[in-house]
Amino acid sequence: MIDEYFERIARCRTLNELNAVHISTCNIMTPVEALVLHRRMTQPSWRFPPQTVGPETAAKLGPVLVNHMTMMVNDLTDAGKDKPEPFKRQRVANGVWRFTNGGERTGKVLVIGFTGNSDRLMMPSPTYLQHFDAAKVDIVFLVDRGKRGYRSGIPEVGDSFQAMVDALPGLLSIGQYRRLAVTGTSSGGLPAVLGGLRLKADSIMAIGGNNPEDDRWEQLADGTASQLLVQWADESSATRVTLVAGAQSPRDHVSAEATLKLIKADFIKVSAPNELVKHNAAYPQVRQRKFSAFARQHLGLD
Repeated sequence: MIDEYFERIARCRTLNELNAVHISTCNIMTPVEALVLHRRMTQPSWRFPPQTVGPETAAKLGPVLVNHMTMMVNDLTDAGKDKPEPFKRQRVANGVWRFTNGGERTGKVLVIGFTGNSDRLMMPSPTYLQHFDAAKVDIVFLVDRGKRGYRSGIPEVGDSFQAMVDALPGLLSIGQYRRLAVTGTSSGGLPAVLGGLRLKADSIMAIGGNNPEDDRWEQLADGTASQLLVQWADESSATRVTLVAGAQSPRDHVSAEATLKLIKADFIKVSAPNELVKHNAAYPQVRQRKFSAFARQHLGLD
């Protein structure tokens, strides 16, 4: 990924293009890769390549990119660890990535993450991964590139929501793991609750999820989201569900309360001193150095 990253930024002509390349790469980057990239960029000899944009624009874009990477490395520090977690990336299918240290699965928890429309779990992947223990957890990112809340599934996995979820046990070898946890953020929050219940996960954590009464969720082949929540929760009564919203995100409160009318779940409102916590209720906890413990508790990783 390192060489590919530098090749892609060398072709960028504008700040918007640069930001798009940086974000898309950071959505599947590991903590080790983030540190290597930052180390290269902060060497005195490194300059943004001028071939495409010319030396004047290159001199402006270089510091922007270094600042992006420095912020992400600072996020890794906020996880409170001396070394980067040794996750390695595996492409399982189109839109499905597994991050693992390659160790024996039988003692691990598998965490399946339904990413939102930004293709991330409310933070860059190195930041997210660094807050977990690679010796104890494998993490899977699901990405819905069609931006339909997984209602049409994921290509190569399943062409409907239920077909996609039902394919995951075989695709991800879920049965080889000690426990299963499912999480999701924003447009991936409701799919995480539905999918986790369907898979009979041990625990589910949804952050800023959508309302099950949303009209877009009335068109599922096997019933509405509300109907499936009730049915699958009844079939998965041992699953612990946690709904999370920012304290200053009224829309997310309404969505969580609509879900609470249908299934049993805990509802947590995240607040922070001296700042408003709105839709993104995950990243503020990184800055407070609380996200590792929060994730361990509500995903059942301890």
